[in-house]
Amino acid sequence: MWYWIIIFLISTAVLVKSADFLTSRAEKFGKLVGMPQFVVGVIIVSFGTSLPELASSIIAVTSGASDIVIGNVLGSNVVNILLGLGVASIVAKPVLKMTHDLFTADMPILVVATIIVLFTAFDGDITLLESVLYLVGFGGYLYYMRALNKDGNNKKSTSGSAGQELLLIGIAATVLFFSAKYLIDSVISISEITGFGTSVLAASAVALGTSLPEIAVTAAAARRGNSGIVMGNIIGSSIFNIFAIVGIAGLFGTLIVTPITSGFILPFTVVTTLLYWLVLHDKKIVKAEGSFMILLYFVFLGKVLGLL
Repeated sequence: MWYWIIIFLISTAVLVKSADFLTSRAEKFGKLVGMPQFVVGVIIVSFGTSLPELASSIIAVTSGASDIVIGNVLGSNVVNILLGLGVASIVAKPVLKMTHDLFTADMPILVVATIIVLFTAFDGDITLLESVLYLVGFGGYLYYMRALNKDGNNKKSTSGSAGQELLLIGIAATVLFFSAKYLIDSVISISEITGFGTSVLAASAVALGTSLPEIAVTAAAARRGNSGIVMGNIIGSSIFNIFAIVGIAGLFGTLIVTPITSGFILPFTVVTTLLYWLVLHDKKIVKAEGSFMILLYFVFLGKVLGLL
């Protein structure tokens, strides 16, 4: 078993690092060829933060372990909100404040996305038709972001070679693919050895492992006083996770929803999302609230793993 645990840790680290590298090269390539700033700054960067979850989800479906997808997506959102915001609120000086209005569209979109998962996963699977619904929601979200980021800045960067960037993107994508494959292989093997379901490991170990770098970046931004960016990124990443990952992964096959996912992980995610809305009613998250959110995450982790 230790062999597969080591494979899991290495593949997770390589997956996250290759996704980060691919995103940075894609961002530079976009600037070199004069892509609109919206595409470079919003779609590439935002989508790049979800690449580890997306790659592992697609490999999971094609490997016959599609129950990993929903557990991974919901677990990542719980990690983002409870652990990400919790840590950010503690390191923020003095408090984590909401500097722009998230209640007009961002938060309602996240709530709607979470409710869509609740209804579509109710019968134990997410079909191809339902996956298309997620992609429609993803398209609507991109349109909303496009409306917020209107500009005509298509200036090309003159430093660097587009061909070289494409080569690096190809190498990073290859590494991303194989690291995702080994990650899923290790999860399936550990599941068979320990008796933990793959969806349980996806919602706990995989979700935490792929989210740790993002939490570190979020905490650093909060420490620098960019609290508005922190909150917006958490919401944006969570929406991307649901609409894009479930929608795209569902094109490769029906997504199975296990009883523990529909009976505990999904309701807990709904409660977590509503809690996020509740603690933001005064447009800030104080350290006491952040500490409670971190504690709540460990309660979630303990329940999922059967330790509580």
